[in-house]
Amino acid sequence: MHEKLIREINGEIADALLARKLPFAPSRKAALALLKVPGWTEGLEQMLPIRGRLECAHVLELCSCVLPRLAPRPEEGWLAFCTQYARERMYPGQGFAPDREEYEAGALFFLTVLQVMLDRERRAVPFDPLKDFQFLSSEEMGEYECGEEYRRFLAAWRKEYIYEMMRLNAEVTPFRTLEHIAGVHYVAMTVARGLYAAGVPIDLTLTSGAAAGHDLGKFGCKPNERVPYLHYYYTDRYTKRFHMPVIGHIAANHSTWDLELEDLSIENLILIYADFRVKSIRT
Repeated sequence: MHEKLIREINGEIADALLARKLPFAPSRKAALALLKVPGWTEGLEQMLPIRGRLECAHVLELCSCVLPRLAPRPEEGWLAFCTQYARERMYPGQGFAPDREEYEAGALFFLTVLQVMLDRERRAVPFDPLKDFQFLSSEEMGEYECGEEYRRFLAAWRKEYIYEMMRLNAEVTPFRTLEHIAGVHYVAMTVARGLYAAGVPIDLTLTSGAAAGHDLGKFGCKPNERVPYLHYYYTDRYTKRFHMPVIGHIAANHSTWDLELEDLSIENLILIYADFRVKSIRT
């Protein structure tokens, strides 16, 4: 019933696997061969057309016919393991996935398929300020001083499966970190675009990158660490790893509201406001 759409999605998945230069998909032909196993087409057919928000668990069901060919099932299950695996990619050496090598092929396949399917979801459902991000276009980025740094931020966002990890985290834990980060980004960019339209000198790439990255440090905190205090450190550590010093400075200092106003940039003030505004709305 959806043969053309299935071919398109399979092509997108094959291209995404090939772009990551994965050993189990050395060519587009090899990547497409993975998607010809019994059960794949039937599983994809059941998910189409996309009319609502996808669940990571349903995408995992789609991948269940391929995963045994790539890796054994982790003891904690694929959803929980892939969440920890993505966190380990963000913060190498933190011990989130100590046995990553045994399951890595499966995790990379599932996360790549999930990324493609969530891209499809984004085009099919209305924008949700607590789940989605409207990043600047390539054309807009060139207008601002932090444009190149912002490009690195968005490249890491895709390469390290940041959004996919946050969607997974929302399903396997009780925490609503994605809702908070997305909400802060939405409020910050609404304010920033309004000020920019009014003629206020403001860097929208800096505002967007800092707002989307301000709480990523929470995913770097190990069990029993004091997240409210240490997530600033891990946010700084993440942005430094990908050479984003300016975005990182604003992102890691989003609770400096007690300083004199003249000591803070407009981008810093907007992030502080958005962070407190979203917290107050949620409570």
